[in-house]
Amino acid sequence: MSGTPHTTKDTSRRTVVDFMSIAVEFLSDSVNYFGSRRGILVIGEGSPSGMPLGPSTSFGEFFDKCLNHYSSLLESMETESLASLPKARIALESLFISPFISAQQWLHRWEEVRNGFGPELVENCPFLDGFPISRSNLMETQELIKERCGFGVRMAEKDCAMVLEYRGNPMTRVSTWDCRPNTL
Repeated sequence: MSGTPHTTKDTSRRTVVDFMSIAVEFLSDSVNYFGSRRGILVIGEGSPSGMPLGPSTSFGEFFDKCLNHYSSLLESMETESLASLPKARIALESLFISPFISAQQWLHRWEEVRNGFGPELVENCPFLDGFPISRSNLMETQELIKERCGFGVRMAEKDCAMVLEYRGNPMTRVSTWDCRPNTL
């Protein structure tokens, strides 16, 4: 998980990629119950840099994307239940939003993405193939949120990712990848 609110710290994309390399190496050295060298990686990304960017995205565009992402996150917290609990809202904002709002941190993240540590790195990895999320999982997720209060869920990246959106703005992306390290 990277950049999701419960992690309370935005992990460097480079750290995520390093972890994935170790996971692929581990899977290549181990054999599962059925005798194959294979596994599934699930990646959860909640930061705007975890969402796909165009190859020519400028820092200004990236900065606007970050502003839009965190503005939408704040707006999504303006529900009836939190309106009557101002201290709870302040606590949520202090824990899950304010640590992530930093132009300097966004510049560092943009540079990482521009240097090849964006989501495209995972999508283009020769040892990872998109592992489709079932339509029933999508329907279950949609039932949970019931498309209320501006939230929605959609499939992305050839059905190997699900995106939770608020009023059309991506909030969290979960992707699944089939790892076949025996092709190393």
